Amino acid sequence: MNCRTILKMFAAYQDGELDSSERSRVESHLESCLSCSKYYAETEGVWQALDGMQEIEPSPGFYRSIFKKIHAPPRKNHFQKYLSWIMDFFPAPAVAIPVLLICIVCGVAMGNIIGSGLGIEKNYTTHSQSLTNVNTVGVFSPIPPGTLGDGYLRLAGISEEHKK
Repeated sequence: MNCRTILKMFAAYQDGELDSSERSRVESHLESCLSCSKYYAETEGVWQALDGMQEIEPSPGFYRSIFKKIHAPPRKNHFQKYLSWIMDFFPAPAVAIPVLLICIVCGVAMGNIIGSGLGIEKNYTTHSQSLTNVNTVGVFSPIPPGTLGDGYLRLAGISEEHKK
């Protein structure tokens, strides 16, 4: 038998639950394997120490209170109460879609701010009377180029002078 198999059988061996053939195989392995016999001696010492301890008698209502706590419905903290109320009121897709849209808009805005903060210049055409290309860093613009607000203003045809 290998050490892994013997280690799995230690508890049954210590409790006397093995048949005679398995018990003799474990004993022969313990005689030949120094690491397993050392481990067995340590666990045997722990078992003997536990056997010598005095048993503690629980209070009269202990088991009743344990069973009551086991069968009681789980308690929710304030956040869980509000979250379960919201999830009961709104179906999951109705909550997921606005959250997803907000995350996308925030991600696009943060990408534009971070990208322009790294010195990346953006070329975009203003819809003013001259329709010229302007190189700018979007952080210093009142409405950074490429954002949802910029797209709305371009679609609405609002000129560069009105943006400021």
